[in-house]
Amino acid sequence: MCAIFLKIVIPYRNYKRVKEIVEGLEKEGYRPLYIRRDVLFKERRELDPVEVVFLLDMPPYEVRKLRKKISLAIRGTLGFYIMYPLKKNTSS
Repeated sequence: MCAIFLKIVIPYRNYKRVKEIVEGLEKEGYRPLYIRRDVLFKERRELDPVEVVFLLDMPPYEVRKLRKKISLAIRGTLGFYIMYPLKKNTSS
């Protein structure tokens, strides 16, 4: 199992592209640390960034599948994601 930090940032107008992924992770028992929408431009609310942050613990093959799924979902948008492994504390 791999402990993974996942952060997805995407404009509000494109959030529906990753909403299915977020809901799928929630159904698997992963709770988001937070989902936040910030207001940057009062005139262009559709450009407000939405941040979704998860801490995941899943096998490496599932991480690869999730990475491909997110990449396909945000392709062609201003969105991005960050996914990196967390170090496990092995000191005794």
